[in-house]
Amino acid sequence: MQTKVNANGLKGTFKYAYDSENSDIATVSTKGLIKGIAAGDTAVNCIITSGDETIAEIRTNVHVVIPVKKLTPANKSITMAPDTMWRVTVELSPEDATVKDVVWASSKPEVAAVSDNGIIMALQKGKANITATAADGSKIKATIAVTVKNYDLVLKNFRSGKVSYETGTGMFGIGYSAKKGNVEVSGGSGNTVEVTPKQAGEDTVTISIVNYLTRKTKKYSYSVYVEPVISAEENPGFSCGSAFRAEIRGVFFSALRTGPSFGH
Repeated sequence: MQTKVNANGLKGTFKYAYDSENSDIATVSTKGLIKGIAAGDTAVNCIITSGDETIAEIRTNVHVVIPVKKLTPANKSITMAPDTMWRVTVELSPEDATVKDVVWASSKPEVAAVSDNGIIMALQKGKANITATAADGSKIKATIAVTVKNYDLVLKNFRSGKVSYETGTGMFGIGYSAKKGNVEVSGGSGNTVEVTPKQAGEDTVTISIVNYLTRKTKKYSYSVYVEPVISAEENPGFSCGSAFRAEIRGVFFSALRTGPSFGH
């Protein structure tokens, strides 16, 4: 960043002499161009002379900031279930940027709203873009694509849930698996399978029933979503603007109190 110090309004033939009080923070050229070197505060002095006479001494305070040059989201895209939350983060570059805050916004808050500290609340099926903008005025942005869709089973507060199946008559074998490994599947009581969360995200649970007599296989497939755990410190509440904020806040705290959501 460069700027120029001058002395408009004075008449006559003058000489200008410039100096910086801390050249490690900002330097100034012989023509009065100030260049920021490092974050901090200093001052630039301009002495105006005519012959042997000093006409004016001008002191300009200089505040140098290191602007954000890049924002990198931890997740470029995420998929969520309605009435669940996900905290998104971005990495600022350079690391020594003066202002490290970002401003969050949603392109469709009726689908997915976002709080001031980056907590997304999924409200209904659809798609939205969550944007983080550097708060230093650099206009640097990062966008996270959010897809909200329905699932057969939603696991909240990292509690397990169950899905069911039917075997029919005869001798049979049962096998079950999780496609992505975000959940663990184990045998449950009766005609149910226990689904235990391992990490946040979506998964597909498949139950295979093999009839030994007919040698036919019947499969049950369930879409599963695991909501990430968000601590109370990470989540002071939403601030999304307008009357819509109250509605979101109600859904938000309701989601905190809700346990596992079972589906078939």
